[in-house]
Amino acid sequence: MNKNLNSYKVLNEQTVLNNEIVESVWNNYLDQFEDSRKLMKKLTKELNKAYSKCGNKFRAELFVGSVILKSKNEKAFQKIKGFDNLEENLFNFCYSSFSLTAKSGIKTILDLKNLIWTSRCLFELKWKFVSKESKKELLRFISTLNINALDANGFNETQVFDLKINLFLLYCKIFSDDFDDNELRNGLYILSMYSVLKEGLENNKGGNSFESLSKRLLLLDSGLDEYINVQVTFLNCVKLIILVNKSIKEFQVKEDEKAENDTDSESSFKFLGYQYDILIKLYKRVSKYRKETHNENFNYSKLAIQSFSSILENERNIIFKSAKVMRDKNDLVDPFSNIKQEVILKILKTIRMSLTENGWMISQYLFEMVIILLSNLANKLILIESDSELNEEIYLGITGNLSIILNNHRFRLNDRNHLIIKVFESLLECFSNESNNRVVSSSDNCVESFNRLLSNLCEPSNENRKPEGRSKNKNENKKENESIQLSSASNLIKGSLRKYLVSFLVNFIYISLNYQFRKNEHKNKINEGMYVVFDALTQDELIMVNSLLDNTGRIYYKKIYGDYKKFGKWISY
Repeated sequence: MNKNLNSYKVLNEQTVLNNEIVESVWNNYLDQFEDSRKLMKKLTKELNKAYSKCGNKFRAELFVGSVILKSKNEKAFQKIKGFDNLEENLFNFCYSSFSLTAKSGIKTILDLKNLIWTSRCLFELKWKFVSKESKKELLRFISTLNINALDANGFNETQVFDLKINLFLLYCKIFSDDFDDNELRNGLYILSMYSVLKEGLENNKGGNSFESLSKRLLLLDSGLDEYINVQVTFLNCVKLIILVNKSIKEFQVKEDEKAENDTDSESSFKFLGYQYDILIKLYKRVSKYRKETHNENFNYSKLAIQSFSSILENERNIIFKSAKVMRDKNDLVDPFSNIKQEVILKILKTIRMSLTENGWMISQYLFEMVIILLSNLANKLILIESDSELNEEIYLGITGNLSIILNNHRFRLNDRNHLIIKVFESLLECFSNESNNRVVSSSDNCVESFNRLLSNLCEPSNENRKPEGRSKNKNENKKENESIQLSSASNLIKGSLRKYLVSFLVNFIYISLNYQFRKNEHKNKINEGMYVVFDALTQDELIMVNSLLDNTGRIYYKKIYGDYKKFGKWISY
């Protein structure tokens, strides 16, 4: 055992230590607990003994203890004497080391490295035994550190940023709901720090490699998750949502923020994107609270309406002002910047989360707001001239959200099918040569997504047919009765949709005749996708389509209808 610890020390001094080896050995001990019990007991005794003697020196036993305490140690806590002291002893060492460095200041690279390790270790411990006084003292130690001066003093920028992230993690741990009477103020401080650090990471302050960036972003998110899911009360979570809603609603694009290289404008849009990240986490916490308490008395829908009103307002700011810049200044290549597109993707992610995880809090009014928002996005996507691949993601995000609406919320549409059809018309127009968006109009993925969505529209799934109840007949008749009910419900859905499909088919023919599709194979694919529309329409409605067309339109209509009669039944999406 001592030999293993000495090896660990040598590796650590050479900075080649691989914690995964220690973690793997310890987890093997846990898996074979009865056979390894004596070894684990001896190791625990040695670690506790070493902690009592190490003073302020960083010994190998400290690193070993920090690694094994990350594992699931329920058996060890229950059956190994002294194991519960391990965490407390490690906390005391880190706490003491942190306070000494804070008092004396960070003077050397070694001081900085030790502070990074102790702050991270403090966050990863459980804190079952940590008093409110200790938290306040730790907060005072943090406030004495002059972090901003470290960059000026020539310390490594990446290491300084790692320390900032670890201190953020400590704040997330310290600011529990019972810490003081300023929980809301503490919460705003946490959310502000999160936004600043996330922007710093994305500006490449946390390391050059994608892997290091991803790890640090995950670490940052884990701290915020810890705070929101563990520390914040439900009431203050709601208050934070209201404040974030207000922050999003008050966001305005300044009139002078019109150049792509305007760093202030980019920073503003990044900040807006981080607000959506935070909003998603807060709503997940609200959803978790509702499931745990079965509390239906709170007006969840009112809260959600506030959020989506703010989102809708900013969607207009981002898209309409970007389109206006395009009209006013032809010399701007891409006023609809990647930053703005990333914000829109976060808007779509927020909508998706609300439709899938928080559908219970979406009222009919809010549901219609969501469809209008998606319609605005699809309509303005046609106008945006940009070569960014994010355009395809936006298109797929819109179709993905519409698919969720059609599959999970179809019963809410009632007489609102015209809203959905309007979105489909804009999505279709994106493929024509009139669309400025070359990325979407040339994308095979977008065409396939459109056809699948069209199939969802015209062929309601069983989940959306809302059978009124199970038959009370004998067992052998149950399946037959349920099938009849499903078929009847499907026909009702199709019946309410058909009159709008007539106008959609007419518009499709108009677009096909008056605009060229960017890729000819897309035209063929979409023609095949329209077969589900023919399936849904009755003979009378097909005649109505013919009567609404001019001579050229009727010729084209006759051609695609003839193709449908020959091949339509073999096509599926």
